[in-house]
Amino acid sequence: MTFWQFAFKNVTRNSRAYFAYFVSSSFSIAVFFSFAVYLFHPKLQNFDMTSEISGLMIFSEVVIVFFSFFFLLYSIGTFLKVRKKQFGILTILGISRKQLHRLVFMENMLIGILSIFFGMQFGVVFSQFFLLVTAKLTHVPGIYLYGPTNAFILTTIVFLSLFIIVSTFTPMLIRTKKAVHLLKTNGGKQKERKPSILVSLFGAICLFGGYALAGNPKYFVSVNPQIGVIYMVSSIFVIPTLVTIGTYFFFSQIS
Repeated sequence: MTFWQFAFKNVTRNSRAYFAYFVSSSFSIAVFFSFAVYLFHPKLQNFDMTSEISGLMIFSEVVIVFFSFFFLLYSIGTFLKVRKKQFGILTILGISRKQLHRLVFMENMLIGILSIFFGMQFGVVFSQFFLLVTAKLTHVPGIYLYGPTNAFILTTIVFLSLFIIVSTFTPMLIRTKKAVHLLKTNGGKQKERKPSILVSLFGAICLFGGYALAGNPKYFVSVNPQIGVIYMVSSIFVIPTLVTIGTYFFFSQIS
């Protein structure tokens, strides 16, 4: 068995714990990809009315990457604490510190590659939402979903680099202690963590609110053009924040 195969088995074995991390990452990638589809759309490149919105889109891309970096680092750091016992067993079996760090790096990269792939697939669908709203606001004909090659390239480069950086920092979060201490950390009688109803409810409300806003662009645009503009601008920040927070809190409680 190669090291990559071992890392893959670890990811599948801990798939339930990794689920919230994977879903949150995939959604962040989907939103980033949707904005990139908008920015590179051939019908909007030379259209003056979209210049200000394009500036907001670019700013949002930067915010998403910045937020994703710390969110991913925090999420994986929390997950590593749960795996102290597993690390202790691997240490007893003879794994070196360098090999342990390499294993964690590979696991992170596997999750990252899967998140990028599925996130962009979902982003293809989600990007139609932004193009629909833009067509309603600007009255520009021919705003349709195209073959977003540049969006695929940009999203892959940005998030692959982000996951490489996060995966490089992650091994530093592992506290190198004696194997016996690592085993005792999770050893003995330990109360099973019960999911918090309030946290789960908060996550569900955030998820519902985010998807409700994302799924009703026609309603806001039809009410009033000014409201449509406000909706378009605010949704850039509100929807990703609500869904990302909701996904993490909800699935972290049920996983």
